[in-house]
Amino acid sequence: MRLLYVEDEGDFALQVKKAIEAGSKISVDSDEFILDQHIHHGGGNSTEIQLARLIEERERVGGEYDAVLIDTDLSGLKNAISQSAIRSACSMIGLPVLRYSKAASPTASDRLKYLATISREGSQALQVPVQVLTDGLAEWLTGILTSFKEIRRAIKASQEKQVGFSPQEIFASMLDEPDIDLDLLGYSGANFIFFGELVNSKSEKVNQPRERNYSTQLGYWLANYILMFPGPILNEGATAAYLGISRAELSNDSIRKLLADAKYNGPFAEASTTGCYYIRRRLDRLILESDVESFAELCAKYEIHIANADGSMRWYYCIVNDEPILEEDAVGPFDWIPRGADICRIKKSTYEQLAPWLGM
Repeated sequence: MRLLYVEDEGDFALQVKKAIEAGSKISVDSDEFILDQHIHHGGGNSTEIQLARLIEERERVGGEYDAVLIDTDLSGLKNAISQSAIRSACSMIGLPVLRYSKAASPTASDRLKYLATISREGSQALQVPVQVLTDGLAEWLTGILTSFKEIRRAIKASQEKQVGFSPQEIFASMLDEPDIDLDLLGYSGANFIFFGELVNSKSEKVNQPRERNYSTQLGYWLANYILMFPGPILNEGATAAYLGISRAELSNDSIRKLLADAKYNGPFAEASTTGCYYIRRRLDRLILESDVESFAELCAKYEIHIANADGSMRWYYCIVNDEPILEEDAVGPFDWIPRGADICRIKKSTYEQLAPWLGM
């Protein structure tokens, strides 16, 4: 795998490059051809087009990149090239962008602002989790780059089979969950943001030369929308809320074993920093096929003790605090949360603390 890396602090860049190459099979390409590039202004092509052609030329010589890793703050570049210009250039050629910030771990207010922004603007990059930047970056990158490759293979397979080519249909085919495409319709409100410039309104297909563009956008859609806002695919906090148990109870070995067949193993599962994901339809099937009415009854059947033993308490998932919350403690839904993420809310005390400061 091949990565283009752009960072304006030389010592930090060298440290990151060594960490990636020592811990993976990823080759990190020097960014000097961008750092030293002087963009021509006035009368010619835009900065973005010039950068896109520059990257394409490097790919013709050395092979295709799998992604570009960039610092969110490139103010130290002497040639005044911004990270937003690089993101736009990569968007033109379908190259996935992974951007990071060297700032401290985000606060609850930072996360709330980030979620509200990414729900509308998550179509040009993936954010590198702060915690992996100093520990586990190589492993995380491997999971991300492998996932984009997996998506691209799925698109090629759909092209060859001449079957459904919508984002929902491709994803359902990848998971071997035919009906999950119906659940994903609740996320289609943002499809224009992610796919508007790519998808032909009649055939819903893209031309072969733009295949990488489509696989990249599908990756953004999945990571920044489907997985970021739990619904059909649930992270651990949302899984606990959906089943009516606590996060601690979800960690119980007996419960983990019970839920093993419901695990999500699709794209970006290996790059998760918050544990595993579960597919909601598989959780429902588990309960249905066990001939019980609720997960509480299923636990009782296997003599597993949980606090919500009668299943009477209704839970939601706090998307800011990443935890199950009781219905009476939940505020929402909000217009920036996809309709398909019907379990997502914000804890009342968190909302009352942050909302006035964020203008919500």
